[in-house]
Amino acid sequence: METLALSDARFVVSAAGIRRVQARHQREVVAVVRGTPIESRAVPREALRVRFSPYRGAHFTLEDGTPVRAAALVHLAADGSCWAVDPT
Repeated sequence: METLALSDARFVVSAAGIRRVQARHQREVVAVVRGTPIESRAVPREALRVRFSPYRGAHFTLEDGTPVRAAALVHLAADGSCWAVDPT
């Protein structure tokens, strides 16, 4: 699986963008992951899945709903999934 790996990643969400998406029900890029690109390897076993939906809230979240603002390492997979190691 091809992935983009980022170290010292930050999950950034535009509050104004979320309000626009919710009001217009129109897709728009309102959230990104920023970090330092590193050599991509396999997704570590300890990585946790991270999701984002502007209709569910203003944060990236773990599967249990815990908000995530940063992670030591993030893998963005070709299938669109996002995996984080040591999310905070």
